[in-house]
Formats: sequence, C-alpha cells, structure tokens
Amino acid sequence: AAAILKNNGMNCGVLHVHTIKPFDKELLTKLISNVQRLVTVEEHVLNGGLGSAVIEALHDGENRLVPNVLRLGLPDKFTSHYGSQDSLLTSYGLSVDGIVSAVKATAKVHGSDVS
Repeated sequence: AAAILKNNGMNCGVLHVHTIKPFDKELLTKLISNVQRLVTVEEHVLNGGLGSAVIEALHDGENRLVPNVLRLGLPDKFTSHYGSQDSLLTSYGLSVDGIVSAVKATAKVHGSDVS
C-alpha cells in the first residue's frame, strides 16, 4: 500500500510494530515529529489495539503530539465471514487496495488531493 501511495504522490513510510507491549513511546514520538497524518493498520480489533496504543502514547506524552490518525482494523464484533486470511482482509478493507482507498479518502477529507 505504501508503494502505491508513494507512486500517487503521497509521502509515506512504514513502521512495522511486531508487538505493542512494551510500547516504545519515545521512538514513536521521535519518528512522527514531522508527520501530519498517521495511519495504523492491524489484523486485530481496534479497541485496545495498536491504534489505541499509539493515540494514548501521543496524547499522554509531554508534547501531546496528536496528528490526524486513521485507525484501520477489525470491528469489535464476531465476524460472520469465513475464509482465507486474504479473503477476510479484503472483507474488512485491510487488503492493499482497501488500505490505499481509505488513506486516499482521508487525505481528501483533510485537504490533500491524492489521485
């Protein structure tokens, strides 16, 4: 998704967070110091997940750095979809195309014209 967004003129990067405990608040704060928009993507319910940890870390910090945050993940409910991992990711908008679409839509809402 990041490569597609870059090809469409959006400056973006990827930080792979393999675990949220312990959460490195200092590293996060350092990495996003010049970020206008932050997107978290997780194959987990949003409640209590990576996106929540990021928002809490940024809000609770000394500088209270809270850029526009888009959290992509699973809804907090039992799924009625069954199938392969790829099929489930597509169903919940977490495929590459789903992520690209969500980021582009958010960019337009916040005043960036990304084609």
